[in-house]
Amino acid sequence: MGSISRTERNGNVRYVARVSLAGKQTARSFTTERAAKAWIREREAAKSDLTGRPDRDPVRKGVECHMADAATSGAKATRKHLLENLGELEWKPLDTVRPEDVSRWRDTLVAGRPWADGKPLARTTVNTLMSILSTIFNEAVSKGHIPRNPVKGVRRVPGASITVEPHELITAAEVRAVAGAAEEPVRTMIRMMALTGLRPGEVCGLRVRSVDLDKGVVRITEQADGHYGEWGWKAPKTPQARRVVPLGQATIELLRSRVEDGTAGEPLFLTELGRMYSTPRLGALWRRAAKNAGVEGHSLKSLRHFYASALIEAGRSPVAVSELLGHSSPTITLEVYSHLWPGEHEATRAAVDALDLS
Repeated sequence: MGSISRTERNGNVRYVARVSLAGKQTARSFTTERAAKAWIREREAAKSDLTGRPDRDPVRKGVECHMADAATSGAKATRKHLLENLGELEWKPLDTVRPEDVSRWRDTLVAGRPWADGKPLARTTVNTLMSILSTIFNEAVSKGHIPRNPVKGVRRVPGASITVEPHELITAAEVRAVAGAAEEPVRTMIRMMALTGLRPGEVCGLRVRSVDLDKGVVRITEQADGHYGEWGWKAPKTPQARRVVPLGQATIELLRSRVEDGTAGEPLFLTELGRMYSTPRLGALWRRAAKNAGVEGHSLKSLRHFYASALIEAGRSPVAVSELLGHSSPTITLEVYSHLWPGEHEATRAAVDALDLS
């Protein structure tokens, strides 16, 4: 049987419910005793479902198994975040979860989590957790444990913030892992995007002549037209996207043989059959490599954020970062990356301390 204890801190009463399942004790606090009792009843009911049938395993167990398979610390942390925020889904058997359950869970994360003092999660974070949950159900479907994925078809949260939070950044280890799981030339394309901040269409549209090894720069004057296979180019996303990006020595060496052995007007990156890459095709190959590397919650755009964060950490100004990324204005840069600029509170304190009102 589960147990409930009443606690009081700073005038706030909480009811801590505890229950043992599969030899492990789980606890959660609630604002009402009624909610605590309901939670215990759900967990006690889940005990009878642990019959050795994978389809009757609770969602929590599926997430725990997925956590154990994490190849990087970043992936494990993201999956742990999902585990901590399963809410009503936590002890539901996999084969009983319906799309309406997922929709209700999604809405709870956005509106406010009862298990976290009513605090909501950022819309972008909610969408990331939904993607991971969908992956877990897809695996259960592929193994024949359940007939369909209940997350599939449930709309992601609209209007997700474009602001990049520090904890959402892909790590260097994750970039290396995904690149290592990809075949050439996609491996080099991934590394180059992380080291230059180029958009997918821009890296697909690079010509051999775009890279100047002597000056150590890459010139962005066009992008791939989006048709996989055929060679074709179109104008950059915006006039500001036409830019010159400095290359580090590691990037120069990464590209040297391709540039020296290539033909000036031809694509820098081609498939084995001589086809030109497109953004959708590169994205599909990224997802395959990321899955094989155990890296979740990231896309090709994450490589651009990775590059931007390195510039910001190095002390580059918003204007400089905007120019290197090819943003239409520094306003866009600040809207996306404002949370990454360090030292704002310290700078504010210094400015206030400098005011002499004595």
